[in-house]
Amino acid sequence: MSRIGTRSRYELWYGRDEPPVEPRLLRAGPLLVELHDCDLRYVRSSSNEVVRRVYMAVRDLNWGTLPVTVESLEVEEGDDSFRVRFDARNTKDEIDFAWTGTIEGTNDGVVSYELDGVAGSAFSYAKIGLCIHHPFRESAGRLFRGEAPTTPVGGALPSFIGPQIHLRDEGWDLPLFEPVSWLEIDLPRAERVRFDFEGDLFEMEDQRNWTDGSFKTSSTPASLGYRFQLERGGRIRQRLAFHVEGATGRPAARQRPATTVRVGDRIGIAVPPIGIGSASHAAGLGERDVERLRALRPAHLRVDLRPGELERLARVSAEAAAIGCALEVALFANGDDAFAGAALETLHSSEVPVARLLVFDDGTEVTPLDILDRIRAAAGDMRVGGGTNVYFNELNRNRPDPERMAVVAYSMNPQIHAFDELSLVEALEAQAETVRSAHAFCGPTPVAVTPVTLRPRFNAVATVEEAATEALPWEVDPRQMSLFGAAWTLGSVASLAPARVESLTYFETTGPRGVLECEERALPAFPSTAGEVFPLYHVLADVCDLRGAEILESAPDDPLSIASLAARRDDGGSTLLLANLGARPKAVRLDPGTGPAVVTRLNERTAPRRNTERVAGLTELAIGPFETVRIDA
Repeated sequence: MSRIGTRSRYELWYGRDEPPVEPRLLRAGPLLVELHDCDLRYVRSSSNEVVRRVYMAVRDLNWGTLPVTVESLEVEEGDDSFRVRFDARNTKDEIDFAWTGTIEGTNDGVVSYELDGVAGSAFSYAKIGLCIHHPFRESAGRLFRGEAPTTPVGGALPSFIGPQIHLRDEGWDLPLFEPVSWLEIDLPRAERVRFDFEGDLFEMEDQRNWTDGSFKTSSTPASLGYRFQLERGGRIRQRLAFHVEGATGRPAARQRPATTVRVGDRIGIAVPPIGIGSASHAAGLGERDVERLRALRPAHLRVDLRPGELERLARVSAEAAAIGCALEVALFANGDDAFAGAALETLHSSEVPVARLLVFDDGTEVTPLDILDRIRAAAGDMRVGGGTNVYFNELNRNRPDPERMAVVAYSMNPQIHAFDELSLVEALEAQAETVRSAHAFCGPTPVAVTPVTLRPRFNAVATVEEAATEALPWEVDPRQMSLFGAAWTLGSVASLAPARVESLTYFETTGPRGVLECEERALPAFPSTAGEVFPLYHVLADVCDLRGAEILESAPDDPLSIASLAARRDDGGSTLLLANLGARPKAVRLDPGTGPAVVTRLNERTAPRRNTERVAGLTELAIGPFETVRIDA
C-alpha cells in the first residue's frame, strides 16, 4: 500500500518513482532540436515550431505502441551540428525487433533520422517505421506539395479536422493524400519545410481526430493493409531528412523560466456544467464518498446502461440523489427494444432529473438514426441525443444528422498513440479543435464531451485478444492520483470550456479511474491509499464551483507549459485557475495584476490537501512542478 507521506516527489508528480527525461538541446545550422532519449522533439527555427516529433514506432496488431529500450546512446556535438547513434529494442509477447538509430544535424540545417532494424523472432505486426508529427498550429490550412509514384500531389492541409474515412470493403483508412517520396509544407512567416523519404512511401493523417496535437506523416501506405509478417532475421531500413527553406537567425530555447498570462474581457461563454462518470467497479459509495462528492457539486452523474443492467440504473440513480445531481444516461439499446422501453419507464418514474439521454449501439461507430428516432418518440420531454461512445474520429467520418439530436456527444482521452507527459500536454489544445470541428458540421446542435478520461476505457481497434499481465489493467493510469493528473485536468477544462460545449463529463466517482480512492482498494498495484482524495478532485471542485460564471479571455504565452482558466463570478469578483504542466518551476506574470486576493495552492508540499493565503496584491507568482493554483480576487 502506498502512503502519501512516504511517496517520492516523482510519485507525487506522476505516480511512478522515475525522474523526468532531461532533454538535450542540439543545433543544426538555423534549427534548434530537443533530443529526448531517441526521439527528436520541438524542432524550431527562429520563426516557427517546424517539427513536433520524429521517432520510430512498432505497433502490434491491436495498434498498441511497444515500449522501446535504448542502449549505447552516443552524442557527438559541434557548435552547429550533431550526430547521435544508439541501439534500441522493442519487445512484447512474440515481437522482438532490434534496431540501430542514427540522427544527424548538419551546419547547413539538414536533419536526418535513419532506422536499420532486424527481427529477433518471427511475428505479426500492424506497422513498423519512422513517424513525423507536424505541429497543427503551424500546419493547419497551409499549402503542401509532394510526389506520389504516379502523380504529383498538392493542396492545403485541413483547417477543420480532416475525416479519417474508412473504406469498409478494402479494410483501410484513406490518408489525407497519396503516399509520397517527398513532401513540402509552407509554414508561417515565409518558411517552408521539405522532407525526403527513403526505404518506403510516407502518407499523412490528421491526428487531431484522436486529440493528438499534430498531423502525422508515417511510413507504409494504409492501402497495403494493417497486418504484416516479419520473419526472424527480416530487415527494415528507412531514412528521412528535412530542412527549412527561408530559415534565418538562431531560435531561442522552447523552455522559458517565465510565462505571462493575460486576462481580458468576457468571451460570451459560461463555464459549462461538469459531471462525473459512475464507478465501473462493483463497490458502491460509502457515506464519506457521498459527503465528498456532494461537496464537489457535480452537475450530473453518467451511467452506462446495456441490456440486462437495469439494476445498475437503480443504484446510480440512488447515488445521484444522494449527491444531489442529475443523471446523464448513456443507453446502449443494442437492438433490444424491450430493454430500451424498460429503461425509459424506469427513468420516467424516477425523481432524479435526466440532464440528457444519449443513445448508442455497441455494434456501430455512431448512433443508428432509426434506433434514435424510436427512443426519442418514447422519451417524452427528455433531451435525447447521440453521436459516438468512441472518439471524435468516428463522429467525423460518420457525420450524424444533427437536426434529429438534441445534443451530439463523443468521448476523448489523450493516449491513443502516445503515453508520455509531453504528448498528453500536447493533446490539450487539440481537444478544443475537436469541438470547433464538431460545430462546423453540427451547426447549432449543442456538443457534449463525455467522458474525458486519462486512458482509453477500452481498445476500440483491437483485432486479437490481449495476453494477460500482472500489471495494472489497460484502462488504468497511475497518474490518475498524481499532481500531473490534476494539472492535466485543469488544462482539459481550460481548453474545452471556452470552445462552447453544453457539458463535460470527467473520470469516475471512485476507484483507480475516479476522483477518490475506495475505502477498500481493489487494485493492489495502483499506487494509492484507501479513501484517498486525488489531486484532480480539487480541480474539478473548483470548476464545478464556477458553473455558469462568465469565462474571461485568458491567454498564456506558452500554452505547452501553463494552463489557465479565468471567470467572472456572480458576486462580481474573478477567479483565475492556473496549472504548471511541466516538471520545472515557472514564474507566471499576471497581466493585469490583482488587488487583494486569496491564493489556494496544491503542490508536492501540500498534497493531498491545499493551503490558502491572503495577499494584498499579485503581479507575479512562482508555480512549482505540476502545481495548480486558484486565485480569487
